[in-house]
Amino acid sequence: MKQTGKRLLAVLMTMALMYGFMVAGFAAGFTPRLTAPNQAVYSANGNPFSPTYTDAKGYYHAGNCTWYAWGRAREILGYNPPTYKGNANGWYGYTSDGFARGSTPKLGAIICWGGDSGANHVAVVEEISGNRIHISESNYNQGYWHEQWLTMGSYGTGFQGFIYLGEYETVSTPPGKPTVTTDKADYQNNERVRVNWSASGASSYKMSLYSGNTCIYEYPPSGTTSATTNNPFYWSDRVVKETYKIIVTAYNAAGQTTSDARYFTYGPNTPASYTITYDANGGTGAPASQTKTHGTTLTLRTAIPTNQGYDFLGWSTSSTATTPTYFAGGNYSVNANARLYAVWYARTYTVSYNANGGTGVPSPQTKNKDATLTLSSVKPTRTGYDFLGWSTSSTATTPLYYAGGNYYANANVTLYAVWKITSYTVYYDANGGTGAPANQAKTQGTGIYLSPIMPTRDGYVFLGWYDSFSPSTKYQPGV
Repeated sequence: MKQTGKRLLAVLMTMALMYGFMVAGFAAGFTPRLTAPNQAVYSANGNPFSPTYTDAKGYYHAGNCTWYAWGRAREILGYNPPTYKGNANGWYGYTSDGFARGSTPKLGAIICWGGDSGANHVAVVEEISGNRIHISESNYNQGYWHEQWLTMGSYGTGFQGFIYLGEYETVSTPPGKPTVTTDKADYQNNERVRVNWSASGASSYKMSLYSGNTCIYEYPPSGTTSATTNNPFYWSDRVVKETYKIIVTAYNAAGQTTSDARYFTYGPNTPASYTITYDANGGTGAPASQTKTHGTTLTLRTAIPTNQGYDFLGWSTSSTATTPTYFAGGNYSVNANARLYAVWYARTYTVSYNANGGTGVPSPQTKNKDATLTLSSVKPTRTGYDFLGWSTSSTATTPLYYAGGNYYANANVTLYAVWKITSYTVYYDANGGTGAPANQAKTQGTGIYLSPIMPTRDGYVFLGWYDSFSPSTKYQPGV
């Protein structure tokens, strides 16, 4: 028997949106449940006995036989069964559910006990072999799932009969390979993707949607194999055209078969673009903004800003960063708008002083990058020498810098004092006479011969030279 299951898919970036249930047909093939079910699945989909249900006659909850029978019936039918919502002894007599009833066991039938015997119970027929039936059930004493074989006709006290959910037969051949189609091969954002699939001999399906080799969605959700609801979903804001594939697995009691991949593309024909903005972050000369296309790598601009007293380290998305994330001329691959802030390092230099044989050297000074430093006005001293200024060489005879002057270089430096030996002038004063010798020069630490020329004065005899008007130290000419 060939069964076609139709599913509508509409495409959403982060979640699948459920739009309500739609009853799907079921195949004649029957899959017996021979292991415990997923409790969460059985409790979902509106199971009236989960988590609790109370009527005038009693109190019911997940794990009771009615909870299990309702969940198993839904699993078989593919939709919520309209069975009795009350104690098990009322199920068989509730003919408003539209299902046929009888005393002969059939696959998938609900076997009922009740009446005045107090044996109120429901279970499900999973297999029939010879004169025996295999049932699955749940009850308070034996846990959420239990199975046992019963002899036909020997069902015990209170047996009422069977509720027939349908006509089923055991399947011995796995389903044929599913065929999967989409209404077209390429979709734009917000378009609904309509998918149809079918497989001969299938009783249930699972549809898996892949991006690359990663499964991003399954219908029904993982843990079940029944695909009997209509489940549209869609993506609203794909930023680039991407290729997806759908794989459908078909199931029946004899096994499963997987389809070939059905590929389709989804997203805008023009990839999204992003703006990269540069912020000098206190400096000047930020580069012009750039546009980055989704999925590509952008080469950042090589131009760098400037900031007096600072070194440019690179770029960061934080204005307070001290280490850069990106660099001028480097790569940027993030698919997002970004504002990149310049990361600065405050650069300083030390100006040290060396008296170069003198004393009283100034203290070191700190200079900021690109700033003008006013050198110390303190001058060192040295006996017998005159201080001329400062030089970067200890042997300099002419200065490059002066006390209180400006220093511009961006570099650590030691400035050496530049010295000149002190020189003196010997002046001659005739002291009322005439013919005094010319002045003579004398340097520190050296001696000179005084001029032999002697002045004259009428009525006086020249006695020599003295260093004051009041004679003290006497100097002789030519000595």
